[in-house]
Amino acid sequence: MYFEDVSDDLSITTPPVVMKKENMLNFSNELDPLKIHNDPEYAKNTRFGDIIAPGVLTFMSIWAKFVETGFLAKS
Repeated sequence: MYFEDVSDDLSITTPPVVMKKENMLNFSNELDPLKIHNDPEYAKNTRFGDIIAPGVLTFMSIWAKFVETGFLAKS
C-alpha cells in the first residue's frame, strides 16, 4: 500500500481500547517512570489531577487495534 492509495474520505473503525490501571503502572514503572505516570501524590498537583497513561503506551494500544483491522495487509 502506498500513501496515494489512501482516499480523503477513508474511515477505519477499530474496537475500543481498554487499559487496566495495573498494566499502565507496570509499563510506566518499567519504561516511562515519570511521576505523572506513577505517583498519585505528585500527579494530583498537576493540571490532570491524577496519574495519566504514557503517550507511547496510548499510541501503541491504539496502533495494535488498527493493525488488527488488517488494513495494512490490503493492497
